[in-house]
Amino acid sequence: MIANHMLLQGIQYILTITNYTKLWWVPTVVVAHQKEGIEAIHLPTGRTLFKLHLLEGGLHADINRDGVLDHVHAVVGSVGERTVVSGSMEVLKPCWAVATSGVPV
Repeated sequence: MIANHMLLQGIQYILTITNYTKLWWVPTVVVAHQKEGIEAIHLPTGRTLFKLHLLEGGLHADINRDGVLDHVHAVVGSVGERTVVSGSMEVLKPCWAVATSGVPV
């Protein structure tokens, strides 16, 4: 109803987004998380602003909140792997976590 009233008065209606505060803004960029990484698209032009290719699998996040992208993934088993008996008498295969920090090259 309000949008129709605004159109009748010749006022252009612009979609806005709010975070439930008094701050409103018009979206200009969409960030898409895809299989090969992250891509930011400029909505008014449809042009790609940037692409960041990321390794598949694992976790990509700012784990220690230093503003630098971190990547963690698990590596299970290796040549000459040994099994480990846990306290529950369950046989476990060795597992390592590999963590890197910074934008992949």
